[in-house]
Amino acid sequence: MSPQLKLFLLLAPVSVLPSLAAMALLESGRERQALAVLAVHAALGLGLLPFFARFALHVSVFKELAKVCDFAASLRRGIFPEPFVLPVEQEDENLLLRLKRSLNWMLHSLDSREKSLLGRLAETDQARRDMEDASRKDPLTGLGNRRHFEQVLAGLPPVNGCNGASHRLLLLDCDKFKSVNDTYGHLAGDEVLRALADIMQECLRSDRDWAFRLGGDEFAAILACSGEQARLVAERIRERFKMANGRGCTLSMGITSCLPAPGRPANWNTVISRADAAVYEAKGTGGDAVRER
Repeated sequence: MSPQLKLFLLLAPVSVLPSLAAMALLESGRERQALAVLAVHAALGLGLLPFFARFALHVSVFKELAKVCDFAASLRRGIFPEPFVLPVEQEDENLLLRLKRSLNWMLHSLDSREKSLLGRLAETDQARRDMEDASRKDPLTGLGNRRHFEQVLAGLPPVNGCNGASHRLLLLDCDKFKSVNDTYGHLAGDEVLRALADIMQECLRSDRDWAFRLGGDEFAAILACSGEQARLVAERIRERFKMANGRGCTLSMGITSCLPAPGRPANWNTVISRADAAVYEAKGTGGDAVRER
């Protein structure tokens, strides 16, 4: 119901009823009483004019302006209020209706822009995560790269005050890999590396072990297990790779605990050097072997 209709319904009885009463008195021949009613009506109208004017403004303007103020205050606080319920737009609308319609359009525009901004922020955040993920992966095999390897080593959980006490480092070096590249080409060499990566992922537990390609034909794995279990995993990888690659390649593998040397502070270079020494020991026996230090 529009403010004008509300005002009309409220003031119509006050304006019409006294006039109807006076007309009824005139028809019955009581002119003095009719004049008295009209005089009282006129006097009351003049006396109550300020009250009626204020009341009329409250009904037709102030109450609606209060709704507009509440609407604007909500927008200022970052809260999207419910839009005004308005009639079909017409050319001769009053200013208050036009103002409400403009506020509804502003609300719609702000809501659309916020959703668009949130969508772009989500896309930017996803792109950032994708870039971070790509920076930690080897593009050829999909395994973690050296950077990720170093991050995982540094973040191993401490056990009894030592980081990596419950983990084993496994280094792998592909025997006769250079001859594959020289004989069959680099694409064949890439196939061998991808095959090794697939076998490692199949043999490791995705929820607690990590696999990496450190560069060239050098791979690594960090295993959350005992030394005996790590050796079983290494032997499984060695045997499956020897049977699967089809290019005559084998693996020289070294295992060591992710613990610093006794009496020395934690130093991951020392841990890696021990695993490297185990790999060279395996190579020294002709390759296709697992050694532990």
